[in-house]
Amino acid sequence: MKRNFRHTALHCFNEGVQAADPGKCLRLAVKKEPIPEPIGGKYIIISLGKAAISLMQSTLEILPKKIPKIKLAVTNYENFIDISDFEIVAAGHPNPDKNGLKAGKKVIKIIQSANKQDVVVILLSGGASALLPAPLPGLTLKDKIEINKLLLSTDLNIKEINLVRQSMSSIKGGGLLSLIKSRNNVAYILSDVIGDDFRVIGSGPTSSRIGGKKEARALLIKKYLYKSLSKKQRIFFDDEVEINSQKLITSTCVFKNVLIGNNQKSVHAMAKMAEADIFHQSITENVEVASKKILSEVLKQKHKNIIKIALGGETTVNVTGKGLGGRNQELALRFAYKVYQYGLNGKWCFLSGGTDGKDGITEATGAIVNHNTIPVLINNGVCIETCLQQNDSHTALSLTKDVFSVGATGTNVADLMLFLGAFE
Repeated sequence: MKRNFRHTALHCFNEGVQAADPGKCLRLAVKKEPIPEPIGGKYIIISLGKAAISLMQSTLEILPKKIPKIKLAVTNYENFIDISDFEIVAAGHPNPDKNGLKAGKKVIKIIQSANKQDVVVILLSGGASALLPAPLPGLTLKDKIEINKLLLSTDLNIKEINLVRQSMSSIKGGGLLSLIKSRNNVAYILSDVIGDDFRVIGSGPTSSRIGGKKEARALLIKKYLYKSLSKKQRIFFDDEVEINSQKLITSTCVFKNVLIGNNQKSVHAMAKMAEADIFHQSITENVEVASKKILSEVLKQKHKNIIKIALGGETTVNVTGKGLGGRNQELALRFAYKVYQYGLNGKWCFLSGGTDGKDGITEATGAIVNHNTIPVLINNGVCIETCLQQNDSHTALSLTKDVFSVGATGTNVADLMLFLGAFE
């Protein structure tokens, strides 16, 4: 096994991704929580996120064909497939675009058309928040794009990012609930959020709010982002009047939210394949803190003949440079550098990858670094500190051929990490 750490790590990562197969997850969930049948009405099925197409296909296989249906899926460009069975809109991710704006208007129109006899089925997966911009009065799509880029470039976790996104949207934070007349509805949710908070996944269109404009404004000030907003954008956040606050409906009798898959399930599948120990603390810190945390756990087990540790989470990155990379690649490079600085001798590899198949703005899924990564970079005259300061992990790890890509996976349950190694 020592000679094949990289191959083993990639195989186990793929096993973790397969555990988040949207269709399989949905079919298992529906056995426990069946989709209600409309009495004298129709199904309105809206699938949102990176797993939208697979979830819609599986739902249509489950539902009786004789009952009429309205069907719409909204997904990112990378996962788009031309299918005749239902309407599919491809839109921008991680930054919203005009197609997403059109999709948002279409979703609102369809939801508003539902009668009391209808059953609305929402299929929600990671990426839905960016894919469906629906700016409130006072903001435009351009404003949402600018603010979204600002949020993603800063060291914010997904709950903080989606708090701000909710405060700007007519759909997010339970916004869809205020538009629905039907009472017997269900949402099946594939979680890309550590902790599976329904308010955070996809910015909670079928749940409730994380907070309002007041809380969002306080966060922007705390994180030194408020001054980077335009005058018009600051005016929007300064006005504490919540346009949708009187209409929001958050009762569970309106929407039943059902969790169908998450990061934890994929970590367990990966760990089982690798016969690895599971590190039960989610890796959600800044990449610098996270790399230290992972190394600390490795050091606790360095006496073992072979160390095998499976981890999951979603780190954050404070983007200060103009390099190429993503949180998984930067985490991997920082971890490799820390092992090198610590002076550990042996053979090992560390994988960090996004289950959606994409890391940052690159085509990579993540990186698989090893004991040779840093020595090779140094021998080629690469300054590791400069690379990290410039957030240029992709360039460095492409040089060492430690970047890996599996392509768009059609699912998303955050990130998986795996350490395999043996020290002298």
